[in-house]
Amino acid sequence: GILYVLRPQASMTLDPQARSMEVPLASATRHLTPLWALKVVYCVGTGSSACLWKFITVYYHHVGLTNSQIGLVQLLNPIVGFASQLAWATLCDKLGSYKEVLIVSNLCGITCISCLLLQSVQSYFPLLCSVVLLGSMFMASRGSVSDSMTLQVVKDYEESQRDAVRRGQTSNIVSLPSYGQQRLWGAAGWGGASLLGGYLMDAFGVPFMFVSAGILLCTTVAVIACFYPGRLARREAKQSAEQEDGSFRRAQNFRSFSVLWFLTNMFLYGMCMALVETYLFLFLLHDFDPPANKLLLGSTIAVMCLFEIPVFFYADRLFNRLSMTTLLSFCHFVFALRCAIYSILPRTCVATVLLTEPLHGLTFALMWSAAVEYGKRIAPKGAEARMQALLNGLYYQLAIGCGSMFWGVVTEPHHLGYRRSYLAAGGFLALWSCIWNLGWLWYQSSTSDVGSAPPAIQNVSLSSRQQELDSGS
Repeated sequence: GILYVLRPQASMTLDPQARSMEVPLASATRHLTPLWALKVVYCVGTGSSACLWKFITVYYHHVGLTNSQIGLVQLLNPIVGFASQLAWATLCDKLGSYKEVLIVSNLCGITCISCLLLQSVQSYFPLLCSVVLLGSMFMASRGSVSDSMTLQVVKDYEESQRDAVRRGQTSNIVSLPSYGQQRLWGAAGWGGASLLGGYLMDAFGVPFMFVSAGILLCTTVAVIACFYPGRLARREAKQSAEQEDGSFRRAQNFRSFSVLWFLTNMFLYGMCMALVETYLFLFLLHDFDPPANKLLLGSTIAVMCLFEIPVFFYADRLFNRLSMTTLLSFCHFVFALRCAIYSILPRTCVATVLLTEPLHGLTFALMWSAAVEYGKRIAPKGAEARMQALLNGLYYQLAIGCGSMFWGVVTEPHHLGYRRSYLAAGGFLALWSCIWNLGWLWYQSSTSDVGSAPPAIQNVSLSSRQQELDSGS
């Protein structure tokens, strides 16, 4: 019941899962994208984002912005990022290619963030704000478009196997790649770059954050330019490939129940997650005696990223055994448990938070892997990149942004404070999980055609997929 992909006969020195396999796409001279290139783009590209956006508020403080000015930039930034992600994804869908968009947008982003080193930009707030938002607009392409590109490459490997099976080439096989096996390198890059970026800023000053981010982003662009497939290398889908997974593509547009109910869940989940993503450090600094030191704060990020990696690697195995609803509901209740633990941590021992952070592997890595998989299943034909951009922007930009504003008020001592806020977030998400599942049950019962059940309540049998491949369908 395990899917396999053909390995080329010629010997290579690279690991089998990182080889550029010489299986023809549109012609005999076009090859599959090497998997190591996807890993490098995720690791180094996410690292550049960590060096820049994780410490951007430190830069704002360094150049003398007031809290109100910082708040304005931080409010506008996710709005611009969300709109830009949708625009870049639409362009990718129109062009039928990701490479050119990623190269041009990231090069423009590097140019913009370099301007933040200029004294004339730093001394004039409207100009600084414009440069930051312009840089955010260009660099917004990397996250969602990289996800879409990875999904397309994984599909190319599956299609190459199908073509090889038809030709009778069934020797020297290795396991097919998955999205999670590539995405886990983003977690490694985020954790490593966060620690390295902080060290370099201490050693060389705050402006060095732009140097480190620029170097990493240039490396990302170089790998994309050299190893990602261009527009002419994209194979046109065959009629049989278009019909594959037809049961998964019942959503004909973005207004279907499946899409709207799924995105509603992602928005509410993201708002609750904002309490962890935005305010965990403040909770550790203000609600404990003695408070957390910088080493402990960095260690929490390291533990989170460490436990994301195995979950990303193995998550795809769960997709073939459990429905998306089951997986996402499981994440709901694990998040509720995580929040409950935060609320009872002893105030005199802040280090106990490290015992809770392994749950991040489930509350984020498993949730995100399942969300990307489900988004792929329900995306309307020709709008795959837009679906991933909508998912990415809705969660990271709108939900986290709105959640940060909401919890910023609620966590004030004269309101709920941190501990009761965590209890409220966990309780709300557990309640929402029940409502969400009832919605799916209602939708399933109201659908007369048994085969039209939404992808969220279906699971895919690997053995049935293998049978399709073996029969040459």
